Amino acid sequence: MSFSRLCRLLKPAVLCGTLAVSGLAGTMCASRDDWRCARSMHEFSAKDIDGHMVNLDKYRGYVCIVTNVASQ
Repeated sequence: MSFSRLCRLLKPAVLCGTLAVSGLAGTMCASRDDWRCARSMHEFSAKDIDGHMVNLDKYRGYVCIVTNVASQ
């Protein structure tokens, strides 16, 4: 498998991981309580690495790794 093909295959997973690390929980919906009624991750949005809001529904059908990283 070539390096460029591997990068293309891993891009959606890496992007989703980056979105999760950048504060999925803090930037989910309009209200902090909206997450309680969500049925899937596709109902959330988060800031991407460039600071733009991205609707996670964009990644429907992709295999995504969501990582929860917390610190004090």
